[in-house]
Amino acid sequence: MNILIIEDEGEVRSFLIEALKGDQHQTYECASIQDIEKVINGNLFNPDVILMDRLLLHIDSTLMIGKIKTKFPECKILVLSGINSTEEKAKVLDLGADDYVSKPFSLPEVLARIRVLGRRATPINPQLQIKAGDILIDVKSRIVTAAGKRLDLTHKEYLLLSTLLQELGKVYSKTELMSIIWDVNSAVESNVVEVTMMNLRKKIESVNSTLKISSRRNVGYWVDA
Repeated sequence: MNILIIEDEGEVRSFLIEALKGDQHQTYECASIQDIEKVINGNLFNPDVILMDRLLLHIDSTLMIGKIKTKFPECKILVLSGINSTEEKAKVLDLGADDYVSKPFSLPEVLARIRVLGRRATPINPQLQIKAGDILIDVKSRIVTAAGKRLDLTHKEYLLLSTLLQELGKVYSKTELMSIIWDVNSAVESNVVEVTMMNLRKKIESVNSTLKISSRRNVGYWVDA
């Protein structure tokens, strides 16, 4: 598995890296909040599990859990903390962490918990989430993120994007899209698809998403697989 180690103490980091590599894991390390931001905003590492120290240079690292989960929704987070209280554990788990181990920790226990979290990192259910490139749609909440940033879409823009992503490579004609997204029996402006598509593309491009919606005049629209 790919394990991201977030720890500001060099000796502890080295100790964890050596142990994880001995357990046949690939590792990447972060020593500060700025390092975490670089991983979130770039394509440096795609973690399966994150081992996160509670405090990084006296800054609460758990405040980054929301951003991490948005960028890596399938990733599991194990928090290491010197605070050993029920209230603290509940708080961190409520923030989105998947497990919590108090310091000083037992290395065999941490390795075992990482293996358990790895088994829980199952593929996304396509009925609950739709993913293409760096676009992720949470069908239940209708939250759309692109390149790790939330997109503020109108209802029709959301329906248009989710339709195109449900079957990558399929070409949807203008008539099909009007039938699927707009009530075909209502009076709809003839350029409504083009205008909605233009606005959707602008929003996707504004966050530097890699997703491209292709089109051909008199043929239709599609997203390449």
